[in-house]
Amino acid sequence: MLGKIVAAIKNLIFGWARSIGDTVKRLVEPSRAFVGAARDAVRPRTELVAENALLRQQLIVACRKIKRPAL
Repeated sequence: MLGKIVAAIKNLIFGWARSIGDTVKRLVEPSRAFVGAARDAVRPRTELVAENALLRQQLIVACRKIKRPAL
């Protein structure tokens, strides 16, 4: 009986902690995007162009119909 009560309280506390963690994640996410945009605003253009080219290449590889080109 006591074990069931302790388990119920434990589940309740973990549920609250999970809920609080989810709320914090939702609140912090927009600030990360803002920080990233602010950082990009002061980065040299050459760095941004190089990063853009790398990301485009990754998309090309990810969207291939054939997973590996034949040698």
